[in-house]
Amino acid sequence: MLIRIKQSYILLSILILLAVLSLAPAVNAATITVPTQYSTIQAAINAANPGDTISVNSGVYNENVIVNKTIILIGNGMPTINANRGEGINITANGTTVQGFNVTNSSYGIVICSSGNTLTKNTANNSWDEGISITNSNFNNFTGNTANNNDGDGIGLSNSNYNNFTGNTANNNIATGIILARQNSNNNFTGNTANNNGATGIEIDYSSNNNTFTRNTANDNSAGIGLDESSYNTLTENTANKDDTGIQLDNSNNNNLTGNTANNNKYNGIYLESNNNNNLAGNTANNNLNGILLSYSGNNNLTGNTVNSNDDTGIYLYSSNNNVMWLNMLQNNHNSNAYSDTSPNSWNSSIMMSYMYNGAKYFNYTGNYWGDYSDASVDGIGLTPYNINASNDVDYYPMANSSSTIVAPTATPIPTNTPTPSVSTLIALSIIGIVGYCIGNKK
Repeated sequence: MLIRIKQSYILLSILILLAVLSLAPAVNAATITVPTQYSTIQAAINAANPGDTISVNSGVYNENVIVNKTIILIGNGMPTINANRGEGINITANGTTVQGFNVTNSSYGIVICSSGNTLTKNTANNSWDEGISITNSNFNNFTGNTANNNDGDGIGLSNSNYNNFTGNTANNNIATGIILARQNSNNNFTGNTANNNGATGIEIDYSSNNNTFTRNTANDNSAGIGLDESSYNTLTENTANKDDTGIQLDNSNNNNLTGNTANNNKYNGIYLESNNNNNLAGNTANNNLNGILLSYSGNNNLTGNTVNSNDDTGIYLYSSNNNVMWLNMLQNNHNSNAYSDTSPNSWNSSIMMSYMYNGAKYFNYTGNYWGDYSDASVDGIGLTPYNINASNDVDYYPMANSSSTIVAPTATPIPTNTPTPSVSTLIALSIIGIVGYCIGNKK
């Protein structure tokens, strides 16, 4: 047994060394200039050693570039790669840097099937398929890239994990702006823009779990942000306005939606179809057909949301029960502030809490703020219950004044399952990159 353990540690050490060496730059790194030293980018890559920098001057380069070495590829003056309907840049090596290129006339603008890469300020527009395609790729950083006007998706991920996307733009694509197509986990998206796309602005599909989306914008799409069969994702302070539907969840559970804005959408601001155990806190859904619609959904928590001035209903529950709603603001919704055709649902907090009202401290359950309710009370809670249309749902603790100074704790978010990658995971992912494992595109 001891011999086997020692052999395992030796193998583990070798694998770690291989992973590190694959990302380590050469000691005597050189700088190669295109077209001064080599007339094509590919010729420069072929001549380079790992760790070298290839500096490409402005101009048009008619070629398909394969980055199969750990190098730094820098474009000066935004050189254009005319791919002649092939793949513009295909990155198969780990630990590369690609910055400042304009890829055009391509099938796929930029293709990545390796790990630990950095892509900054590249443009992949007008591709015949995807602008930026990421498959079996992990621990990459994408910053300030543009993928617009593509015939497929702007940016697409498949089986890719632990990637960071910051300040990228994916607009006016025929399909989806940014799509996590299947089994993508622990990715972070911050400050990206996905507007005016033919399908969804940002789509999270098919077991894409534990991803984080913060301050992204997805306006003027068929759907702003969509989750389908994906769980434990966190959406914070994103904007999804002027879409058909702002934010939509289908068969997705245990997600956290906090501080998002879904206004002026054609149909629903936030729509949950067959979803359970999601937490919606502090979101805004105004001036839609319905503010927040739950259909065949249960055990969801809606807290502190603002749902005003919608053409039909503020919060609409259809065949949905065991949901909890409290401290939501519902006023000036045209047809009704709330509707439920199924009970039971709870329209007040599930626990008593301390809160402040007009300078005094109280301890009680708290309901919701209703624009069509006024029943003064000393503690800020109405004297009579608020009935939710004809169902048996009742807010037993309606807040008497929507402009009150009540401050109550936010509902505890559903914990997300975001484990730190283990050593074995890191090694496995690195080995995948070392052998150049790339099983095509998700399509």
